[in-house]
Amino acid sequence: MKASSRIRLIAFVLAIACGLPWQVETRAEKGAERLKSPPRKTVPKSPEKKAEPAKTDEDKPFDDVVKDMEVLKGLFTFYRKADENRLLMEILPEQLDKTFLFAATVDQSVGERGLYAAQMGGSFPFHFRKVGKNIQWIIENPTFTAEKGTPAARATARSFPNGILASARVKSKPQLERKSLLIDASDLLVGDLPGK
Repeated sequence: MKASSRIRLIAFVLAIACGLPWQVETRAEKGAERLKSPPRKTVPKSPEKKAEPAKTDEDKPFDDVVKDMEVLKGLFTFYRKADENRLLMEILPEQLDKTFLFAATVDQSVGERGLYAAQMGGSFPFHFRKVGKNIQWIIENPTFTAEKGTPAARATARSFPNGILASARVKSKPQLERKSLLIDASDLLVGDLPGK
């Protein structure tokens, strides 16, 4: 049996096993078929209507996103929807690039191995920075400092920069009157803080 016949036999067995239609054509038959059949005309495709993308929270007005949510006022205003396990945080324009102090406290704990309820955790200065459609949570470097405007200050800033703890996407258009931004607090807080 010739090699080409063996290959055809194997191809035939595989096609039958996979349930595929089987048709054997030699190269000469394919060439003759091309000569007989007239060239196919290409029919221009009609322009397809593109489906409009579904509106996400990012495209909705601020007040529509927080509608029917419980308001928790404080240094930052939070909007909570308990049944959806959702907590949104409002950041005012004057709160961007302003230094705040983060102080962690353990609310509940296992009561052993140094983990107790109401125990104070670490604290650090931070600020929020807007970059495009994201809000970055920036931890500031309070440990290594130098007098402003000196070569030592420039070297310190390059060697010990501030760090990004987390980033959250803006969840709506800015609020019309306050121009504040809305983010999902879990994007910032649900996770491990380094060194804590």
